[in-house]
Amino acid sequence: MSLICIFYTTIGGLKAVVWADTLQLCVTLCTLGCVLIMGTLSVGGFGSIWEKGNLGDRIELFILNPDPTIRNTFWSVLIGTTFVWTAVIGANPATAQRFLAVSSLSDAKKVLVVFVVCTIITKTICCFSGLIMYARYIDCDPLTAGYIKRPDQMLPYYVLDVAAQIPGLSGLFVAGLFSTALSTLSTYLNSLSGIIYTDLIYPLLPKKMTESRATIFMKIITTIIGLTSVALIFIVERLGTILELIGTLHGVTLGPLLGVFTMGMVFPFANKKGALFGIVGSLVIMTLIVVQYQIYTWNGVIKHSTKPLSVDGCNNPSVDLSRQNQNVTRIPSEEVFWLFRISFHYYVLIGTFLTLIIGLPISWFSQNDDLAVAPDTLSSCISQFFSKSLNSENEDVKIRADDLPWFTVGRPLRLPGDLPLQNLEDISADTS
Repeated sequence: MSLICIFYTTIGGLKAVVWADTLQLCVTLCTLGCVLIMGTLSVGGFGSIWEKGNLGDRIELFILNPDPTIRNTFWSVLIGTTFVWTAVIGANPATAQRFLAVSSLSDAKKVLVVFVVCTIITKTICCFSGLIMYARYIDCDPLTAGYIKRPDQMLPYYVLDVAAQIPGLSGLFVAGLFSTALSTLSTYLNSLSGIIYTDLIYPLLPKKMTESRATIFMKIITTIIGLTSVALIFIVERLGTILELIGTLHGVTLGPLLGVFTMGMVFPFANKKGALFGIVGSLVIMTLIVVQYQIYTWNGVIKHSTKPLSVDGCNNPSVDLSRQNQNVTRIPSEEVFWLFRISFHYYVLIGTFLTLIIGLPISWFSQNDDLAVAPDTLSSCISQFFSKSLNSENEDVKIRADDLPWFTVGRPLRLPGDLPLQNLEDISADTS
């Protein structure tokens, strides 16, 4: 299936990816809806699910402890998820590519609304599905009983268990899994190949590059990235649960990305040097934090406790004693430095602020006296400070100190009012 995904992404480009993603989204939503309805009916309805979840202490909406080393709290999920989705929607190249592919800004806003609604629906169904599975296996945990080997296998096991008597439902679930995986893979293959070609390959090629030859380069890059992604599956499966792995990888990559976008949109004095040192420094530090955390986890130094589970209702269980022991093991050894015990929900937040903390001072002390700032590159919240100067259309204007926000006072800025939007890349190059 991965090879098929690589094939249609390579041959069809963005149009093929968008149409395939649309079809795969429909299959995924149908699958989630069937799982929700089937599961709710199988355990006695919504009231029974909620009651069992409360009795088992599975519904924890307001854990208000501010300690960042606690794995899941109200604050870690709220703050961490806010930064994650800000980065995913506002700075992720794959998402930006979709917004830029539509014909107008109003259409892009409609796409964003649909995206947010579909995301809320899918996340809600996924969370409620967890409660459904707990209610069904409250007296016989499949993982502790040895029926499955990894927590990520719980949902497939549940669907096969409940849907065995319903023809076609198991196949629909498998189709939903493939649709979700292939949709994600094709999206990032298409986006990443474009980034690599534009930023790394294109500057090295002759200026008189034909479109057909450029297309060949793009297809080769897509194929290489796709095959590499498939090969990495054998490594990823050894790195823990899917949720934590995604949160960890987001922390390493999305944090620096959101940080550098924030620098460019909010701080007019930010330049190429500050952005480069900020994003590299943040990547290095976040990688060290994540790698050290994984080492501690693999060596058993950091262990996360789980809620009590039961196998009293199982028939001939092969009880996993290590899982039972884990149930009573409290979180981590206090000898581990707190930074390596911090919840993975905060990784994007940390990566973002590291980029700003490193990049802004470097930008401040390395900027040119004749710094040109294109108004279109600034956030509207910031550009309003330059409202008087932005009225100029035909000449460069020196901004007065009283027109500047506090963090730019004393630094001369020049607004090139006569330059069109198409020349923003040239402006950025001159600025740096």
